[in-house]
Amino acid sequence: MTLLLANQAAFAQLEVTQESDAEKLAKAFVGIGLEVSNATLTCPEGGSGFFNGEFTNLGINEGIALCSGTIDEMPGPNDESGATA
Repeated sequence: MTLLLANQAAFAQLEVTQESDAEKLAKAFVGIGLEVSNATLTCPEGGSGFFNGEFTNLGINEGIALCSGTIDEMPGPNDESGATA
């Protein structure tokens, strides 16, 4: 019997949540202690939201996502022709 072990890190997929409220996105972007007013959002429907990259190799734990397509296409696998995220 042969046992092979690979020393590779396993990473989970990026998690995304759609959000179209410009004020919520702006507040998440600027952080605590700053005020946001008159926020507007110009992007396709479903093209904005939040991401969680904590268990990925992205190097960024969380943030906002603004896409030319929909953020649902962000996690991948990025092998679909015509995907615009």
